[in-house]
Amino acid sequence: MNINKYQEIEISELDFLPLLKWCLLKFESDPLSRISIGGRSDKIGGFIDRFANQCVNWIIFNHLLADKDFKVDPDFFFYNEKSAKKCADVIGLKGNNGDIVPLSYFVKDEWIHEKNNPFIEVKTVRNSQFLTGLGMPQFDDNHYFVYVESEFDDLYLFNFFNKLDINDQNLKMDSIYLKDNSKNIIQMPNSNLSEKIATLRLLGIYKGSDLMKHNLSFNQNEPIRYIKGFRSIEEVDIPPRSKGMKTMIKDDVFIYDPVNERKNQFLPIHTKANCVQIIHSSKMTKTKLYIEAIKSCYLNQFKLDPGFYEIEFAVFKKSSKEVELFNHKSIYDQSNHVYESYPTDCTDELINKLEEIYNRKNV
Repeated sequence: MNINKYQEIEISELDFLPLLKWCLLKFESDPLSRISIGGRSDKIGGFIDRFANQCVNWIIFNHLLADKDFKVDPDFFFYNEKSAKKCADVIGLKGNNGDIVPLSYFVKDEWIHEKNNPFIEVKTVRNSQFLTGLGMPQFDDNHYFVYVESEFDDLYLFNFFNKLDINDQNLKMDSIYLKDNSKNIIQMPNSNLSEKIATLRLLGIYKGSDLMKHNLSFNQNEPIRYIKGFRSIEEVDIPPRSKGMKTMIKDDVFIYDPVNERKNQFLPIHTKANCVQIIHSSKMTKTKLYIEAIKSCYLNQFKLDPGFYEIEFAVFKKSSKEVELFNHKSIYDQSNHVYESYPTDCTDELINKLEEIYNRKNV
């Protein structure tokens, strides 16, 4: 079987149903888990939303392992102590014959990871996100970090309301109430709702030691400036106050520092050295950057033909107290890795390790 590891896949009802049942049981049996990080107590809908990404941990691997005779064994354990559930996102493998090969074991009040087994962390990022972070408490040089892009349909839970068929409900109001609806303000809702739950796409798998080389660290309340907008323009579109000087980007990885603060603010930009020059005046701004591509090249995920471009920056201010590593989401997407300056995708390496461990335990 020839598998495209990086293709977009759909989460089916059958895929999501086990997690939904787990959420309902956890919500009922563990009231403290209803409180989110911000201190708000969730109702069941918000609770399911908060845990929905957990299904990614096994669904993405079951896609990657579709041609193997084993899968990832989902973690459906329940805990009465929050500190006890700290473990890898993949705790074991399960063969098609039912054989289980643990990668970790629970001992008294903690998980102990088996020496030499890969420790796997799954990082799910939304399709709409521009950047992604990794808390230092999660970081380890030897861990494998699996980056997955997800897009959950706004009405994904409707697929599980089997008894709620809108077409069977008498929701139509009598027209006697409407003397004049010529502006069409009162309408009947669309009953043809989406049957989609979510889509997933593997961006890439990276070792912690490699991520450290390609990310910047940020403390609480430090501004993180990232590329939010990118468009082709004509040279005449560049404001007079933003031109007069040109500076060539001489490195494959460039960090914009308009006021020479020499501290982390702008996320790294990947391009090809000596192919792009910055157009600026003596005073550069933090909100926009104007560039000219001298030669055809790439800048992060954007393909540049010779010409002029406008880059728009946005600001994200992290509120968590822990130090976090950040980068543009596009840097983790192996489909953008056209130059050697990007981190090394270890997807095949990890799959081979898992297969080796499963086969060794089942000899």
